[in-house]
Amino acid sequence: MPVTASHVPLIERYRERLPFAATDPLVSLQEGSTPLLRAPVLSELAGVSVRLKLEGANPTGSFKDRGMTCAVSAAVRDGAKAVVCASTGNTAASAAAYAARAGITCAVIVPEGNIAQGKMAQTLVHGARVISLKGNFDQALTLVRELTATHPIVLVNSVNEFRIEGQKTAAFEVHEELEGDLEALCIPVGNAGNITSYWRGFRELGAAPRLYGFQAQGAAPLVTGKPVEHPETVASAIRIGNPVRWEDAVAAATESRGTIRAVKGCSASRPPPRPSRACSSTARTELSRWCAC
Repeated sequence: MPVTASHVPLIERYRERLPFAATDPLVSLQEGSTPLLRAPVLSELAGVSVRLKLEGANPTGSFKDRGMTCAVSAAVRDGAKAVVCASTGNTAASAAAYAARAGITCAVIVPEGNIAQGKMAQTLVHGARVISLKGNFDQALTLVRELTATHPIVLVNSVNEFRIEGQKTAAFEVHEELEGDLEALCIPVGNAGNITSYWRGFRELGAAPRLYGFQAQGAAPLVTGKPVEHPETVASAIRIGNPVRWEDAVAAATESRGTIRAVKGCSASRPPPRPSRACSSTARTELSRWCAC
């Protein structure tokens, strides 16, 4: 896509540090290069200089767009005609938007009643096939991993290495803007792809700020040291009981001399999503039919 004078798409900006050649097709919505704002009130409360990386300024409103531009570009480069993901919101919206941009199809498995409604709206508007599963995110991810192992579609959750490659660019931006003067990074942890990505990015630059990850008390497997069968938190994006990047996240916190902690939060029931409900076996059958199309 054309590069505007005011914004260079993420892969274009960091091509030398990403697994893409100059001739590779790129799928972009002009993601990345998000603001790093001073936070004077928080700085005063904390007694340190605090900056906020506004990843909500990405095209679909989350950091997932950094990884999705890479994952979908790689899928198109490799001839894929469809992508799929499990999601509680952000990944679904991002996958749907980038698949639409690429002109390929997208399917999303969402846990019933546990997806942010605004993200559901984005997903549907971009034309993704949405299947609701009676279960949680971890069960949804297990289902799509099984299906992508036997069908010619690309899984674009954070288990996809291109997702991590794209998301590491946020570390590049922070490092550049602060000229390497970063002591610590605080970040929420759900499926643990983002803390993994930041640490990869910092390591590639030879930097080593402390990484502090935070999970909701009702969904804190990395803190308790065991999977949470029924994770619960009002923060749907981190309502995950068995992170796919578990070992990478623990390594990131340990190697950076940081830690992962749980914070108290509140839980709230969610209204059911609009897509038709399906039990695990029904969802599996419906997704298999979609894969065969």
